[in-house]
Amino acid sequence: MKRAALVIVDGAGIRAETSGNAVTRSTMPFLFSLLGRLGHAVLEASGPPVGLEHGMVGNSEVGHTIIGAGFVPPSSLQRINDGYVSGSWAEHPNWKTLGQYPRIHLVGLLSEAGVHAHWRTIKQAWELATRQCPETEVIVHLILDGIDSPAGTAVDFLRHFDEEGIDRIGLIMGRRWFCDRSGDAGTTSVFVEALMGKGGIPAFTFDALRSHIAGASESTFPAHHRGAAFLAGGEPVILLSHRADRARQSAVALAEFCPVYPVVEIGSGATDAQAFFPNAPLRVGLGFEFASHGVRNTRIAESSKFPHVTRFFNGLHAIREDERCICVPAIPDAELAENPQMSLDQVLTAARNVILSEHAPHALIINIANLDQVGHLGLMEPACMAARHVDMAITELYGLCQSHGWELMITADHGNADTMIGSAGEPFNSHSDSPVPLIIVPSDGSSPAWLSKEGTLAAVAPTFLTLLGLNPPTSMHPSLIARDGESVATAHEMPSCACAVAAE
Repeated sequence: MKRAALVIVDGAGIRAETSGNAVTRSTMPFLFSLLGRLGHAVLEASGPPVGLEHGMVGNSEVGHTIIGAGFVPPSSLQRINDGYVSGSWAEHPNWKTLGQYPRIHLVGLLSEAGVHAHWRTIKQAWELATRQCPETEVIVHLILDGIDSPAGTAVDFLRHFDEEGIDRIGLIMGRRWFCDRSGDAGTTSVFVEALMGKGGIPAFTFDALRSHIAGASESTFPAHHRGAAFLAGGEPVILLSHRADRARQSAVALAEFCPVYPVVEIGSGATDAQAFFPNAPLRVGLGFEFASHGVRNTRIAESSKFPHVTRFFNGLHAIREDERCICVPAIPDAELAENPQMSLDQVLTAARNVILSEHAPHALIINIANLDQVGHLGLMEPACMAARHVDMAITELYGLCQSHGWELMITADHGNADTMIGSAGEPFNSHSDSPVPLIIVPSDGSSPAWLSKEGTLAAVAPTFLTLLGLNPPTSMHPSLIARDGESVATAHEMPSCACAVAAE
């Protein structure tokens, strides 16, 4: 069996236009030299090809889940919407429990991006709560996005909610304090105390919001109150985030004062029974193939992306015994603009130690987070600096792999830093719908035997297994490269995969 490294350059989409693009030949000359010399596949990472809705951009959770699975499983947002349409969400026994309270609170991230939440889920939960709990007052508290959704769009979203007739709105504030996942209890306490009406919360006006977003993203909009009741101790809260990692910290803090009912299983702050949609772990994927073939593997990422190379990559399963996982501490988000290198040196040191180890594993999975984390700032110069740091890291990883007989694969999970300026010339700090590259660097200096140079993120896992010298299972999409010693013509004659969705 060969040894191979998979490098996921988070947020590195590719597009021909260089204006407003931090991922270019000038900022990443070595990466682009590989693209030109070895050829590359172009992978779709947004919309229906990765199980998302039309117009919905890719994200790290979906990206890493599909990269690890080798096929496209249903997203959490799809499961929630399907549950609403089928009526299964309305039939959940939690509604009977919630209907015994005089008041319940819905907390949702007002976003159309579908990364951590979606405005439609808030609307659906409001409708179900008012219908299933007719004697209970239902209050909606809105968390403004401005990170996954483009900055400045909150006014239109709030106007839309007014038109929908959702008139029992309490708190309105930016996501900075609700979505924190750094472990900073002080940050989360700002959200919890505001939700409980502590500290003198001013009345909300659209003028106040417009004034704020004229100079900053709505993600940092301070807490304002729209008139409906604040949270009182003991009153239940339904958290409407469909991704647990940026809601868990708030759930734990809220659970000290009230019962929490998350829309998806959250792991802390609420029991699994309190979740409307329990996890549906996958039964197939790279992790299972590694285990069945005895492939020792190591995962490396900064803490902000550590769940992605472990839990999401494993199809919502915990770390296995055959997996060594190295979590590099991330710098605070507030320091990103001044330190676009982030903790990349520590990531490289960890990777170098793994490759040079006398007992090196067969597979190494690395997430390089800079282009996504810095890209979310919407600032061109820091993003370009981040790209240069990432290019130097790829240069070193290439040299290590070539010197020590490792195959190398480079890809991304979605676009971001490739689009730093919007169509109207405004700073753009959200994910893009750009496709991502797939580069393969054989250890012997040869060119890869491409079977196809088009696909989706689901092609990464089977292609990586082929690079290791293993046969991908039929549950995965076809590999984009031929096996060693196999002609391209013979490979094309092989049966295509079933690509069936496999969930527990």
